Amino acid sequence: MYQPDGSRPAGTNNLTAPSNGNADAARIAFSSVRQGIHTGSGTIIDVNDYYDPTVGQTVYKSGRTTLVTFGTVIATKKSKYSAAFGTLYNQVEVDYNAGAGDSGGPVYYREYLFGQWHTTYYGLHVGSTAGGYRYFTPYTGIRTELSAVPLVK
Repeated sequence: MYQPDGSRPAGTNNLTAPSNGNADAARIAFSSVRQGIHTGSGTIIDVNDYYDPTVGQTVYKSGRTTLVTFGTVIATKKSKYSAAFGTLYNQVEVDYNAGAGDSGGPVYYREYLFGQWHTTYYGLHVGSTAGGYRYFTPYTGIRTELSAVPLVK
């Protein structure tokens, strides 16, 4: 795997989902990695916890193409067809802006609480449909398929 382009190796894929169709994700073995969410221009924010989102929640997506955008969770437990994996189940539908190249970007929420920033990780951006719907794989789908959890501070 290379990040952010094909010229810089970042890690080796050691498990690819889906076995049960709950995630469009892969687990990568890394070394010397700085935990957190990369939001562009060298900025990395710490993750404090992780949950699945609920309908109506505001979420942010950090992507390579559209950078950081935000929107609202429209629905949970949706099915989405993936050309690579077939039907993905239990996906989250959102209305944030996203473009080609944003796939795999983290979805999260950040707020200022009691004098400090608090970031909750929700999942990974999957993509969009021709109808304009955008989807991400929630944290539990990634945990189920890859036995992976985010690194938290």
